[in-house]
Amino acid sequence: MLIPEIAIEYVSLVDQQAGRVHATVTVAQPPKPGDADELSKRLSAALGKSVVAHMLVNRAILAVSLCALATSVMDGSVRRRLGGIAPSARERSVTRRVS
Repeated sequence: MLIPEIAIEYVSLVDQQAGRVHATVTVAQPPKPGDADELSKRLSAALGKSVVAHMLVNRAILAVSLCALATSVMDGSVRRRLGGIAPSARERSVTRRVS
């Protein structure tokens, strides 16, 4: 049926005209009251657009959060941070052995 697709596109155009984006934010623990509003304010300030945060809980991630916008993903998860530490730790280890 075509009507739901038209409705979705209409809402998307209204959001675009209003300078509004939707962000799906995945967190490890259920957010406290007001967390979504606070996050929306911070993301809005960072992006220069009005951000509507949609909070999801996924206990499989470790701390911090993942934030998916229409055009990008901001990964603040511990898994990503640890992944970045491992290569630099290996480089330091090799440098120390060579020196």
